[in-house]
Amino acid sequence: MELEKIENSGEELNETQRTDLFNSIVMGKDVTEKIKTSRGEFKVKYPRARDIQQIGRLQAFRLNGVPAESFDKNVLAFIQEVATLDVLVLEGPSWFENAKRENPNFTWLDIPSQAFIMEVYAAAYSFRLKVQKLIETDTKEGNNGMDAVSDTKDNGSSGLFDGISSEERVTG
Repeated sequence: MELEKIENSGEELNETQRTDLFNSIVMGKDVTEKIKTSRGEFKVKYPRARDIQQIGRLQAFRLNGVPAESFDKNVLAFIQEVATLDVLVLEGPSWFENAKRENPNFTWLDIPSQAFIMEVYAAAYSFRLKVQKLIETDTKEGNNGMDAVSDTKDNGSSGLFDGISSEERVTG
């Protein structure tokens, strides 16, 4: 499903269109957009939960078992950007497609310009935010914050969430 087609129907989506877009994503259909960059046009998709999980796996793989705390925050951000692009970029210009064809193990780590990686990541992230905003609902259902939960120490459960409260703790 190309986002451009959805957006052409108007500046903001009505509730039915939002629901249709949301349901399409839930049913496994990709929402995509072509993003223009300094080195050509790329087709990216909106990340579903499975994609986010895949990105996390790639990040963990690239850390090679070393705790994240051992890395500089810039390195961790770069690993996240590359993993995200490896999962979300579906197509690209001819040089990109040729690189993928020539090297079956091609990854965004093979791109020599960190500035270009950041450019594509920023465009993909902007697309993600745009879709996220489009599927948000204006009604209270599904779009309201959680009510504060009083302290749950005495809830009679010996479960994982004992003693957890959503109320802010004030220390004296």
